[in-house]
Amino acid sequence: MRCRFPYGLFLVISLGLAQGCGRKPAGSEPRWTRWTWGGRADQEAHVSWEGDRQDKAWVELEREPGVVERIQARPTCRRNSEGDPSLECTYRSAVQGLHPSRSYRFRPVLANGATAGAWHELRTSPSPDACNPMRIVVVGDSRGRLSLPFETPWLLSTYWPSILKSIVSERPAALFHMGDIVADGRRFFYWRAWMDASIPSLEKLAFLPVVGNHEILEGPPASSFYPTLLAPPSRSPGLSWRVQAGRVLFVGLDTESIPVSKQLSWLEDTLRESIGIADFRIVLAHRPLFSSGLHGSNPEGKYKMEEIMPILERYQVDLFFVAHDHSYERIDPLHFNAATGQVEAHRLDESGGEGYPGVLFVTAGAGGAPAYAVEGCKVTGCVMTSSLQHYVVLDVLKDRIEATVRNMGPYGGPVQSRPLTTPLDRFILRKKSPRCGL
Repeated sequence: MRCRFPYGLFLVISLGLAQGCGRKPAGSEPRWTRWTWGGRADQEAHVSWEGDRQDKAWVELEREPGVVERIQARPTCRRNSEGDPSLECTYRSAVQGLHPSRSYRFRPVLANGATAGAWHELRTSPSPDACNPMRIVVVGDSRGRLSLPFETPWLLSTYWPSILKSIVSERPAALFHMGDIVADGRRFFYWRAWMDASIPSLEKLAFLPVVGNHEILEGPPASSFYPTLLAPPSRSPGLSWRVQAGRVLFVGLDTESIPVSKQLSWLEDTLRESIGIADFRIVLAHRPLFSSGLHGSNPEGKYKMEEIMPILERYQVDLFFVAHDHSYERIDPLHFNAATGQVEAHRLDESGGEGYPGVLFVTAGAGGAPAYAVEGCKVTGCVMTSSLQHYVVLDVLKDRIEATVRNMGPYGGPVQSRPLTTPLDRFILRKKSPRCGL
């Protein structure tokens, strides 16, 4: 008699073991310690970490060598999943009164010092009045392929760890992520896999994501772990936020939890307040307003072009980064013509001699997620498209931003430990800066 291997039983046992892997022991020390910039990145930072119980907690901040200050942290706790009695508590603390372009040591402390985490380091941005160079990186859509209701070893993108390692090697001050960090933000085990793989590399970077559709998956924000785990602290509508870092204003829009139309008044106020402070203005969102990719322009009608474009142009927004389409696309600066209700493209003048040309749109959505085929340019002003994995390095200099798109190879090809020699794209945005003597 032939013996048949019990594949069904093997699969059930394997999935059960996978679900148990990586779970934290009871009473574990603070973990996944991370930090991000506050609204003024030269003066304020926010520290957070995870614990498995609700307790009194502080951040110990070394303001000067040997001078340690305790700052209270507040926990937000919830169950990991239905039927799982363990708590997941996110502790957050606002660290204020910092100085520009300076590094600070900090560590989380629970229960009057009985449980203390390791020492970490955060770094503030340059002052808006300084002309110091600053490097940042922008990436989008790093989620894995699968979205399953149970835990498996394949939750994480095969490519994301190597892309993140390459990003860290660029030594940026901050990493901005355009959403779809994980495949299902409602299930904690996706976050556990991502945090275990990512947080050790992000320790010295300010991490500022915008919310993607996979963080919420059409449900209310309360159904997702994203708002407590990674959303930058903000008093703005929904999950949107603003950060002034050096001479650049960054604005993250929420295209998922509330209508974009409900953020426009806040967006206009934010951009207006940056006049005289920011030389450059960059907006980031998950879903594209214009795209030649799979989802196309304005999927699900998230934007009203006739409402948002005049605001962006009125306050001279330079760059608008999006993702959602797992591809790369650069669109020449666009101007909205109110008479025709259409946009007009102006070729990018890298000398900056023609004044403000309009809003330059970039889709950077292949940061580890399955690639989408893109069949050339299909929208006004499109310069180039690509399905290759990538991230964007922005070097902010005295009178310009130099953008270099790193090529991490094709999805489905070998995992690259470093970018390929030839960049996917390069472009320069140039502006006169009186404060830098230019």
